[in-house]
This record gives sequence, structure tokens and C-alpha cells, in this order.
Amino acid sequence: MGDRNLSLQNQTSHIFNGSIPVKNVTDFEDDMIFVNTDYLNEVIRPIISSLGIVGNIVSFVVFVQLSKSSSFYLYLAFLALSDMASLVFGGIFNWFAGFFQLSRSDNQSYCSVDFSCTLIFMQLSSWITVAVTIDRYIAVCYPFHVNQYCTRKRALIYIGVTFLIIAALNLPSICLKWDDDNLSCVMPEFTNVYCFKYRTYLDMFFYILIPVCLMCIFNSLIVRGLIVSANKRRNLTSGNENSSCSTPIKNDSTTKTVTMLFAVTAFFISAIIPLFVCFIQEIFYNVENMHLNHLAVVAVTCTLLNHSMNFLLYGFTGQRFREKLASIVCLRRFIRK
Repeated sequence: MGDRNLSLQNQTSHIFNGSIPVKNVTDFEDDMIFVNTDYLNEVIRPIISSLGIVGNIVSFVVFVQLSKSSSFYLYLAFLALSDMASLVFGGIFNWFAGFFQLSRSDNQSYCSVDFSCTLIFMQLSSWITVAVTIDRYIAVCYPFHVNQYCTRKRALIYIGVTFLIIAALNLPSICLKWDDDNLSCVMPEFTNVYCFKYRTYLDMFFYILIPVCLMCIFNSLIVRGLIVSANKRRNLTSGNENSSCSTPIKNDSTTKTVTMLFAVTAFFISAIIPLFVCFIQEIFYNVENMHLNHLAVVAVTCTLLNHSMNFLLYGFTGQRFREKLASIVCLRRFIRK
């Protein structure tokens, strides 16, 4: 049973490192799969990661400017930083290791510092997205409590505490000394158990399942709150055409931020589904007897896209983001002139 667990968990490292083992396929199919995987590792993923890093840097600069008046934009600024770190450790570092042939065994890659840092920032991104969702839930459903709960101080405390918890859950899995066969950590034994027995469950629940469930719940409550608020405004203004329009204007501003939130969370959930399916199949089935090649390739690519595409989502759905970005670009051009 222990050997089976070790074998299963080693497959998980392939998902993140892009090296997918192939069983029971013809030599031609085997060659094609590895050629496609090499092309993905050497060309596509570095491009996705590089563009994502640039986009996250721009997003961070814009949201730092906007965060002076809103905890919502402060969360998004830190989300951009966390996504950028995920791409640096999970995309660029892996590309450098492959490009300069800094080869390690699969077990060493799975329990390494850079892999653990990748997971830390990936999980942090998912929980910051949860915080953004709760922030907009309060703004929509409890607008009179926004000044109390949706503050920059609370946002900083939440991000700091969450980062420490996630780091504490992932750092114990790092092994610094391996046996001669590179199959198990020499000491302590807890690292072996944590890496090869519980890591998959931790990643699946803490990175995907729990955050996605919370996002879906609070997004549903936000939609319900928007519908109830619209009905109340319609009833209040139906008999008085000259009523004050300050509330609709404020609500319209909140609705615009909610639109950005829906775009980010919808893309996050869609992009994370292939990885979730991989985890499920690894836990309940013998991976060695399953053809997970293409699914694993899709899962890795979607995971990188998940941390790279937010800049475009902000641009399409965020009016204030576009306006602030345009003002920053125009100001720099004016200074240069």
C-alpha cells in the first residue's frame, strides 16, 4: 500500500512539472505526446508566464493607485502580486531548469523549495479571490457595514494571516536531504508522509475545493442581493419620479466592481476544473492504468492561464481600471514630452 501511495503521489508531481508518464500506448503515440509536452514546456508556457508577469505588474501598479479608497482594489493588488509569484516559481523557474538541464528526480521536484513556493502563492491567490468575493458580498448585501468591515487595515491583516497559514501548511513538505535512490527523504520521516501521502489532499481541498465552494456561495448571495436591491429601488421610485438618484449611482458603482468580480471568479473556476479532475482520478484510481496525458497537459496550461489572464479580464470588465491605466499611460507620455 505504501508503494502504491508513493507511485500515485509521484504522478502528481508530473502534473505541475509538465512531465507526464505514458502507459500502454504505441511508440508513435508516446513520441508524439512527449514532443507536444516538450513544445508546451519550452515555448507555450514560458510565453504565457512572461506575458502574465507583465500583466500582473501593470495590474498591481493600477490597483495600488485605486486602493487608496477601497479595500476591494487593495485585494486585487495583492492578487496580482500573488499571481505574478506563482508564474515566476511555477513557470519561469521550471523553464530555466529545463533550458539549462538542471534535472532533478521526480521526487526531488515534488518536495522542493520552488515547488512549495509555487503552491503557496497559487493557494494564496485562490484565498484572496475568496476575500474579494466576501468584500463585494458585504458591499452589496450590507452596504451600511462597508466602512466597518471593508477596510484597508482588515484587508492587510487577512492577507498576512492567510499567507502565514498557507506557508505553514506547505513548508513542512520540503525535503533537503534524500536517500541514494532519491525515493524518500532521509529525515524527518514526517516529510515523507506529508509529501507522498497527504499533499494531494491538501492541494485539492485548500487550493480548489473549499475556495471554489465559498466563491460559488457568496457569488450566489451577491446575485440575490442585487436582485432584491433592484426590486426595492423600483418600488421606491415607481411613485416618485423626482426621487434622489444618489443611491442608484452608488449602486451602479458597486455593480461595476461586481461585474469584474464575476469575470475573475468565473475564469478561475473554469480554468481550475481540469486540475481538479486530475486530483480526483489520482485519488480514486490507479494512475498508472489511466491515460491522463492530455488531461494533465491541459490542467497545467489552464493553471498558468488562471494566473495570467486577470489583466485582460480587468481591462474588459473594469471601467475604473481602464480609466486609471489610461491616465497613467497619458501622464507618462506627457512627462516625456
